[in-house]
Amino acid sequence: MVDKIAVIIGGNSGVGKKMAQDLIQKNYRIIIVGRNERKGEAVVQQLKQLNSTSQGSFLQADLSTKVAIADFAEQVADLVDHIDVLVSTMGILQETQVLTEEGYDQNFVLNYLAHF
Repeated sequence: MVDKIAVIIGGNSGVGKKMAQDLIQKNYRIIIVGRNERKGEAVVQQLKQLNSTSQGSFLQADLSTKVAIADFAEQVADLVDHIDVLVSTMGILQETQVLTEEGYDQNFVLNYLAHF
């Protein structure tokens, strides 16, 4: 039975993906969180090849609004009763300004505010 749970926001590439690979080999249950379902599911399949006895899953989430963040928190709470490791490596870089539904610059929201 897997009792250690890691939620990795931005885990479908880079540092987050490497963290997921390392933690699944230590028998953590991994929940990858990202916007791109195709990439996220591909990482989950790679994780299952590294450790077939641990669980890996993908949760699609766009954390660019307060409502989306609250929905994400509820989804995680529905999936697990605790979190042992929370990693947030998400980030974006858009060359042109894109505003969220709440009127904030999306770069600022996803690279700074959403982490808190």
